Amino acid sequence: MMRIMKLNIDKIKSELTRIGKNQSWLANKLGVSRQRVSSIFRMASLKNAERIGKVLDIEPRDLIR
Repeated sequence: MMRIMKLNIDKIKSELTRIGKNQSWLANKLGVSRQRVSSIFRMASLKNAERIGKVLDIEPRDLIR
């Protein structure tokens, strides 16, 4: 059985909480709207792992489940 890899949204949210930031802050750092961050979270697309990892200072592979 092939495992589908997705962005680990729970990890991102817990990291935001740990550093005292929110999705609006993340959106600002990524240069996108708050709605776009919500969309990224809903779709859990891997294509954003590198950008989010860079903002949060986390290895992108650690944001994948």
